[in-house]
Amino acid sequence: MRCRPALLSVAVAIAFYAASSAVQAKTIVFDDLNRGPASVLQVGDVTITAGPYDSGVTSMPATLANVGLGSATLGSAGAVDRVQDESGFSRESLSLTALGPINSVTVAPFFNVVGSSESVFVPFDISFETPPQFSTVYLHVTDASPIILNMNVLPIGDTSVLGLGLQQDFGFEVAAYLHDHPGATIDFGFTITSLDYTALVPEPGVPLLIVTGMIASLLASRGPIRKRS
Repeated sequence: MRCRPALLSVAVAIAFYAASSAVQAKTIVFDDLNRGPASVLQVGDVTITAGPYDSGVTSMPATLANVGLGSATLGSAGAVDRVQDESGFSRESLSLTALGPINSVTVAPFFNVVGSSESVFVPFDISFETPPQFSTVYLHVTDASPIILNMNVLPIGDTSVLGLGLQQDFGFEVAAYLHDHPGATIDFGFTITSLDYTALVPEPGVPLLIVTGMIASLLASRGPIRKRS
């Protein structure tokens, strides 16, 4: 079976485009504007939806200027919250999808005792994962200092998609605090301030060369123009 020249030119153009693309690190910031809340929130090249760790609520992504990205369902719209007392908990989570592998995410943790002016920070876990394995990794947070979550600690998978939440499978300190403070309600979690990912960017002039070459190949495949007698 012979391949038509036009089809062959398209295949060659696609291969050339892929080979001529360069990787470029990009940073998306979430603390620049107020956005949402919405079930699907778009910030630059990142799409944000409710995440894999929602419990008792459905997260609604939103950003707050000078704060960052979170969910508006519990607590502040600029934070991912877990509200908990001795009787149970509700928690938010987010799923972030970028146009390329995610390298890192910067988060700012917080811990509050609802209705109290007490200054306290009880250590807790930030949980994150990528498909297809969905193997959860836990980062133990001990204070409110900003943290960079590096994706190189995750199992090999599709790192263009990241789930972030507050699954406390090892939350012994949180449980101990509530046991020692009966009647207390705590609200803890994190704000997402920025995301770094790697994008494929074509080299300058490559798209124009590809289009020109394809047009020339298509014209050549039609053969010479014959005049009617």
